[in-house]
Amino acid sequence: MRKVTFGATLFVALAAASVANAQGTVRGAQEGAAAGGQAAGPVGAVVGGAVGAATGTVNGILGVQPTPAPGANPSTGSAGTSTAPANPAGKK
Repeated sequence: MRKVTFGATLFVALAAASVANAQGTVRGAQEGAAAGGQAAGPVGAVVGGAVGAATGTVNGILGVQPTPAPGANPSTGSAGTSTAPANPAGKK
């Protein structure tokens, strides 16, 4: 009986971890490490990464959508380039 319970618990834990990872653990860790590193150096990066991963995991499990950081440009592409047209009026 213990083997079955342990196996089922292990399976649920691994399944939950993979779902949470897909939802925001990595992004939370990256953003937390970056913010912590800017605020307090290497120690802040470690702590910020751990807290960011935990926050991203919980948000992923609960289905909370990530919000842009304060002061972030919402029209920035994935490579940090602006997705807005260079000439808004479209004139040449």
